[in-house]
Amino acid sequence: MDDGLAELTCGQMLYGPSYAFPNDTTPIATPAGFSPGVIPSLQVSPTFHSSLDTGSGPPDIRFVAADNVFFFAHVSLLLSRSENSFNALIPHDAFQRANLFAIAVPELSNVFTIVLHTIYGWSCTGLHPSTDDLSAALTALEVYGVPASTCLAPNSPLHALVLAHAALRPLEVFALAAEHGVEPLAVAVSSKLVGRTVPSIPEPLLERIGARYLLRLARLQLSLMDRLRELVLNPPQPHLPAATCGFSEQRTLIGTWALASARLSWHAKPDLSASTIQAVFNDVEGDLRCTLCKDAWRSRVRQILYQWTLAKRTI
Repeated sequence: MDDGLAELTCGQMLYGPSYAFPNDTTPIATPAGFSPGVIPSLQVSPTFHSSLDTGSGPPDIRFVAADNVFFFAHVSLLLSRSENSFNALIPHDAFQRANLFAIAVPELSNVFTIVLHTIYGWSCTGLHPSTDDLSAALTALEVYGVPASTCLAPNSPLHALVLAHAALRPLEVFALAAEHGVEPLAVAVSSKLVGRTVPSIPEPLLERIGARYLLRLARLQLSLMDRLRELVLNPPQPHLPAATCGFSEQRTLIGTWALASARLSWHAKPDLSASTIQAVFNDVEGDLRCTLCKDAWRSRVRQILYQWTLAKRTI
């Protein structure tokens, strides 16, 4: 192995020098759909190279990605994580082979490196993968017998990385969680979609999300709208009669509150911000002349803002 390769670390999107296909390699397994042929040269992953040391001995298996990048790994670890012998690509006598053998996989290297990072329990944040690459890696992991629910367990490195992607692409991450049935991730991301209407979701993502999670998202949005309506339709409590403001004068308070509620209905949506609610009620408050009425008004608005922030916003 070239000394220059050892200097590369996880996260560098670089590869070491090209290597001719080794003479001691036995290509024993080729997945369906992979195009056979002569591979003139290979590049080696900067993380999964022949000197990879995890405390369990040197690597004893090699993978060749679709773009001719070489990955070295450990059979024992792969088999301990996989429920189907890595999609039946690793033979039962793998431990008895004298030479390293190579397995061609259909994934590109930027996807397959996520697969191996996940199996080894390592973070691949430094690789800066795209959401599409993460989705492709999860699909590949399930093909290789590693359940998505295990890969995306709440305390796993991959869960943290995928959740970080939700800040910019919540809909795509929600679809990823839904199609793989990863409930904790879907619940966490759903809070970012309370304002996304179902008709605005592209059809390919609708198919990935599926009816079950779409229904839960729609029910969440309806419940938030019901909660908002319940809050704003409950007016302030009238104060005790005063010299300048008796029960009859306090009809202005109730009428003004009804006006504010009607205006708020134009802005009503599941992700309505507290600042918008505050602004609508502040605009109408000027119609009140009684100090006690204003105090009751402001107290009720504060209650609404507090209770609205407590409303459940996950599926």
